[in-house]
Amino acid sequence: MTVRSRDIALPPIGLPATLAVPRGSEGIVIFAHGSGSSCTSPRNRMVAEALQARGFATLLFDLLTEHEEARRTNVFDIALLALRLEYAVHFVEREPVTQGHRIGLFGASTGAAAALVAASLMGDRIAAVVSRGGRPDLAGTALEHVRTPTLLLVGGDDFETLELNQRSLARVRGPKALKVVPGATHLFAEPDALDAVVRHAHTRPVVLAIPRVGSLDAEAALPYARGMRRSTRTPRNFSAAVALGALGGAPLIAAFAPRAAHAEEPAHLVVNRQASAVAIGAMAGALVASESMKGAFAPESCRVCGSNAFDDGVRDALRWSNTETAARVSDTLGYGVVPLLGAGLLLSTHGDSGPLVTDAVLDDLLIVGEATFAAGLLVQSTKFVTGRQRPLVRALAPGDTGYARDTDDDNLSFYSGHTSMTVALGTSVATLASLRGHRSAPWLWASGIVAGLATGYLRIAADRHYATDVLTGAAVGAAIGAFVPRLHVARGEENTSAPAIALTPRELTITWSL
Repeated sequence: MTVRSRDIALPPIGLPATLAVPRGSEGIVIFAHGSGSSCTSPRNRMVAEALQARGFATLLFDLLTEHEEARRTNVFDIALLALRLEYAVHFVEREPVTQGHRIGLFGASTGAAAALVAASLMGDRIAAVVSRGGRPDLAGTALEHVRTPTLLLVGGDDFETLELNQRSLARVRGPKALKVVPGATHLFAEPDALDAVVRHAHTRPVVLAIPRVGSLDAEAALPYARGMRRSTRTPRNFSAAVALGALGGAPLIAAFAPRAAHAEEPAHLVVNRQASAVAIGAMAGALVASESMKGAFAPESCRVCGSNAFDDGVRDALRWSNTETAARVSDTLGYGVVPLLGAGLLLSTHGDSGPLVTDAVLDDLLIVGEATFAAGLLVQSTKFVTGRQRPLVRALAPGDTGYARDTDDDNLSFYSGHTSMTVALGTSVATLASLRGHRSAPWLWASGIVAGLATGYLRIAADRHYATDVLTGAAVGAAIGAFVPRLHVARGEENTSAPAIALTPRELTITWSL
């Protein structure tokens, strides 16, 4: 069999790696070496060559740089090692010769724990995980979130590791199996020990399937594994397409809905523009300051660390395999697309005659700004006080926080700021349209609801929030978005004053007449 092998620098930090691709391969095995080892490990290379002979591509790489290896703690930083495995998965998914291959992870010692953490986070992007003499116990609570088929290979004379693997296997919720290699110790250095590893790995093809619990029939397991990849990915992509499609469709309907007709007696809204601008500036400044000094306000450890069956069930159903993509889409949607659409739709409700930007348009923009920034400031304060651990961080092993790239953000899950601000913006725009008697108000309400649903869904898909975080954010945002515009409604001709804001060096006072 022809095998093309080349040394590469694995992006994004140039980790040394060797990629070997046999002709006609459909699966690739990514190796995660253990502590004190490297991509030149003779044991892993032997297993890799045997898998190549059976038609599997392989990727062996160093999980740490030379500088990182000098610090002993990095060798046991499972979150860091899992992140490097994610780099490798990104690479093989985009590399032309391995694009479309099913991906399996083969870990030894601490590398096995990293492989399990990576599988728990990447979901159905990983077809199977195999551990050789591994320490799956170091994956901690991530084990409970592993749905990927998992095979644990342990030496029969490695008694301590065998016990740890047995305990860990019970915590894995996906298809799983444990195979004991008689006479082998921890490093599988005995004659024929690695041959047994290769035999078990290829008879239960690493990237195609492994047997279900109690089954040793690899061929019977193949259809299950192939079907699993299709069934777990398609519903998530379908849900995302429906949510984002609805988000795009509803504003289009709203934009072209009739807008000239008004109610007989629309509400009279009064806005003190200078005071409103000062209030918006103060709230925006407070938000920016709280973000820049997040480290000083955010709790170092979680105050609310647990979850519940409802949140766990929704998380398992909606979380994307690529959580980073979902996070980027939610950022773009919540902080870019929705504000621009909201402003555009608000302009469209006043666009039946006269100049595009009228006094009423400026008033409405200020009111929407008040509602949006008030929702943002309230959610930020609540997050600092509540200190709920994010689901992405909770899935890691104990003490391995920080996988979310920003440790100051690890315990700021409750409640969802993206959802709250998006719903506040959409609700305030729709409320203003209703108060002013615009005929397009129902369409604006529909647009706001869809935008909130899409944003909340994406925050769960990104594994940044639980369902209860999103639902609370939506409820608070809706309340603020409906309440703030009504503060500006004049109750009669004798009441023509908007909420008055008095700003002094010592205090900010807001008053209004009812």
